[in-house]
Amino acid sequence: MLRRMSSITILALLVALHPYSYSGFGVTELAQNRFLPSQITHDPLYITHDSDFQRYGFPGSGTEDDPYIIENLLIGSDAPSLVISYVSAYFVVRKSIFESSYSQDTEPKPVVDVRFSENGVFNNCLIVGGDIGISILDSFNMKFERLTISEPSVLSINENASGNITVRDTTFIGGGGIIIESPLRGSSNDISNCTIDGKQIGYFSGDEDLVLDASDYGQVILNQCENITIANMTSYQVAAPIQITGSIDCSVVNANVTSIFHSSIYFQSSTGITIQDSILTNYGIKIEGEFLYHWDHRISDTTVNGQAVQFHHSEANVEISNVKIGQLILVNCNNFTIENVLINRANDQLTIAFSSNVRIQKVTLSNSLSVGITMLKSESITVTESSITKTSSNAVYISDCSNVSLRANKIESGENGLFIFDTHGYTIVENSVFANLIGILNSEAGKCTIERNNITADAAIHISNGFEATIIENRIETSTELMLIRSSYNINITGNEFAPYFHGILIEDSLAILVTRSTFEGVSYAIQTASSQNVEIDECEFNGSEGIVFDHSQILSIRNSSFRTMYPALSYEACTFVNITGSTISSRGIILSDVSWGTIQFTNIIDCSGVGILMTNVNTYDVVSSVVQNNTGDGINVLGSSGINIASSKVIQNGDDGISLRDVTGSIISGNNISFNAHYGIRVSGRSAQNSIYNNHIGFNGKSNALDESGNNTWDDGMSMGNYWSDWNRAYIYVIPGTGGGVDRYPQRYEIAQASTKLQPTILASAIVVCVLALMIWVRRKKQGVK
Repeated sequence: MLRRMSSITILALLVALHPYSYSGFGVTELAQNRFLPSQITHDPLYITHDSDFQRYGFPGSGTEDDPYIIENLLIGSDAPSLVISYVSAYFVVRKSIFESSYSQDTEPKPVVDVRFSENGVFNNCLIVGGDIGISILDSFNMKFERLTISEPSVLSINENASGNITVRDTTFIGGGGIIIESPLRGSSNDISNCTIDGKQIGYFSGDEDLVLDASDYGQVILNQCENITIANMTSYQVAAPIQITGSIDCSVVNANVTSIFHSSIYFQSSTGITIQDSILTNYGIKIEGEFLYHWDHRISDTTVNGQAVQFHHSEANVEISNVKIGQLILVNCNNFTIENVLINRANDQLTIAFSSNVRIQKVTLSNSLSVGITMLKSESITVTESSITKTSSNAVYISDCSNVSLRANKIESGENGLFIFDTHGYTIVENSVFANLIGILNSEAGKCTIERNNITADAAIHISNGFEATIIENRIETSTELMLIRSSYNINITGNEFAPYFHGILIEDSLAILVTRSTFEGVSYAIQTASSQNVEIDECEFNGSEGIVFDHSQILSIRNSSFRTMYPALSYEACTFVNITGSTISSRGIILSDVSWGTIQFTNIIDCSGVGILMTNVNTYDVVSSVVQNNTGDGINVLGSSGINIASSKVIQNGDDGISLRDVTGSIISGNNISFNAHYGIRVSGRSAQNSIYNNHIGFNGKSNALDESGNNTWDDGMSMGNYWSDWNRAYIYVIPGTGGGVDRYPQRYEIAQASTKLQPTILASAIVVCVLALMIWVRRKKQGVK
């Protein structure tokens, strides 16, 4: 990350009424010659569609002959001052001043952010501050002319899909420079007449057989060049002062460069590059390339921050121990041991590429300006008892590797603790992963074990496009997400402790996820799923704000778990095949909405605030062999549903109705004990019809044992079995109160003795206590002679 070099503040920028005030930036001449005294202070601009130009009222029609014009603006912000994204209309930004403060995060923040756009021109503008002056991502046909970028800052061109970028007549003040990453082959760029603090930026494309005396260059960029030597270069406060892209057999000799961002020497997709007799400060060497020949280089007699760079290529059976190193790079090596090595600062401190059987132990890597350990296309790598701390990017980055093990390490990063990409077969065991934005980030990686780690991060574990991962007995503390599972399958989460924070486990677009024997203590949203299937929760404890929320998911199972939550323990929306078995739910109940197919069985929903089970628009669902007791609202409330089967359950002592059916059809209520509820035992209302209610013990409910306000429901089995009623007077039939005209043709008497045998132990215990107290009072009075 870049650091602020000037004491000029954003406030000074915003209160300036005339561009001459910018002499503190060293741009008085620029202000005199290029700017009008009529800049208008403006809020930050976010242009994310062609129509936004018109919405902001900028003149023009967006054609090549009549582009939209943004001019004479003065914008200061602690976020990007100007964002242009997904724009294809022609536009011009000119005679304007943009400033942003420096980011407090690890992610570099641009002042002007251009992405996924084309056909733009920036002309005669002043860019001040930020981590990156201008960021260009995946954009085409963009021109940047006669700009001043100050304090120090960078023009960053990430060309994953970009091309035809022109940078002309641009001045960098106080350092900075141009960084071109991931260039698109075949694209044509034009960088000319640009300077950094009075030194020229040399951009060479397609040149061959040159020897450059680079003493007068502030930055040198080689693109698709061959056999060029960069000699005697001295450059300070520059981002990536030497960049070599897609080039062959080039050399850097006798360079003395100090980088403030990214790297000192940057190779991309090049081969046969030589570095010798050079001094690199702050950042070191960064190599990128997909194939082994992109790593075929020669580095000798070169230091980073006063310590030697060790570059090993195609070596075997080597031990490196008890030494301080500026940077360590292994390429195509086998059977290396690295022990008690110290590397401080630099970027990409320890890099392993196309290598195997490397053992790293008791190594200390600290204060990296980028990545601590990088592993690329390698196998059988172990890292044990090492300390990788205070890295500004990833502490450990692993890509396209296999059989990697990290055990008992201390890992701290300003960004990701461990970033594992496209890697199969890795283990992360007993590490302390702390103070990271994301503790462990798994992307397109799998067949892994993450076990017994202590993880403290803003977000602990992210698995995206992962597979066959086992996450066991970790202690996790975060401030946002404990765990994110996205577009992944076969993930086993067992025996983890989730400490009090916001999200527990968020599961999106995933398949075959098991969460078992884990505790969620004080987690606001313990488990959430979206568009997932085959999710199982078994033997878990939930003590927090909300338990489980399933959304647009299917084949969901909860077994043998307990819930004490402030909000609904279980909430389902637009789900199918939802099963809850052998669980205990208290504090708040279950909400089912737009759910089809499933079962609640052998489950206790007791002492909940509100409704025990609430079903809305539910189809073909069973509640069997369960207890719904002592909830403050209805025991079971069913709305607008069909095919509901409530059987062999106890629905007792609830604060409203035992079972309430409204607009419910084709459902069966049988074999239940529905007693001692405050209002109605069973209430049927609305457009409920074709429901069968029989063989239930219904008694001792507050207002009435039943109420039918709908009609067209049957209160017996149609042959010989009705319900047991505590208030049946032994008449031939039992008439159901209400306007529905319901009749039980085969009623039976529900005796108080039957009710007592069906009460919960808590009721029996209460009765015993009352009797004992009465007996004690009688005995006391007897002793006192009271009759």
